[in-house]
Amino acid sequence: MRYAQIREIDIANGPGIRVSLYTQGCHRHCPGCFNEETWDFKGGKPFTKKEEDALIT
Repeated sequence: MRYAQIREIDIANGPGIRVSLYTQGCHRHCPGCFNEETWDFKGGKPFTKKEEDALIT
């Protein structure tokens, strides 16, 4: 899996403070999409054990 961004402190995507993981790759390509840069499955960064551990702990 690849990811576009990890927001460790996110207050825009739901109530309270949370972590948001934005995954990379999309087949839908919706008209008017505001995240076209995430469409490429080869873009972004690799999601490794390091990122997984940081999110879980």
